This record gives sequence, C-alpha cells and structure tokens, in this order.
Amino acid sequence: MALHPAIRIADQIADVIAAHKSFARRAVREHALQILAAVFPSEVERIANSYPHQLSGGQRARVLIAQAISCGPSLIVADEPTASLDPEMQQEVLALFRALRPEVQSLPDLDHPQSADAGGIRGSRARLVCRPSG
Repeated sequence: MALHPAIRIADQIADVIAAHKSFARRAVREHALQILAAVFPSEVERIANSYPHQLSGGQRARVLIAQAISCGPSLIVADEPTASLDPEMQQEVLALFRALRPEVQSLPDLDHPQSADAGGIRGSRARLVCRPSG
C-alpha cells in the first residue's frame, strides 16, 4: 500500500475500511479513528487530520500498519517494515507488530539479517522471515 499525498490520513484509512466492509459512512470514520487510537494513542486527532508529508517516516509506517489492520485480518505480511527508519523508529514499528500479536499474526519480512539485529527482534518470539539473498 502507499499513501496518497493529497488525502488526509483518516480518510485514507476510511477508504480501506469502506472498500472491504459494509459500514455506514459515519461508522467507517469512527472505525478509522478507533484504529488510529490503537496505533497512535496520544495523538489521534493530529494524525487523523494530517497529510502524509506532515508525518515522519515512522509515523507513515504506522499509518500503513493501521490501514493493514483496519479490516481485522488474521495475517499481515509486511515487506521491510523498518526500511529507511532510524533505530528508534525501527523499535517503535516492531513494538507495534508485537502489540498486535494477540489479534493478528504478523510476519515482518526484513530483507537483510542485520536489519533483524538492528530492530532488536532476533531471539524474540516474533515470527520473522529474513531473505539473505534478496
């Protein structure tokens, strides 16, 4: 998935929900805000009303995760979810995947084994796929 530069974050998450669920328009918006609250507990309104260029790379990564979980999947396969993020943001994104574990099976796919070390998840109970040859 990608974020549209001219559409606010809450509307982009609502579009995903509306495409897969048959909710009323108001319920779609409320569900989008609930999802954002799960991913951004302290800054829901600011993130919801922001455009992608107003967010950091880590925040955009979490928005994409919010889109992915918005329809209640049983599995998420994330291709390089921490690529181009600094180590602190990598930790935050991977912590979000760990927090989602009770509801959804997440499989972050880190392209390089050293990414797993930088992300601090090697040796944890997270399911991880590393492709050493790309």
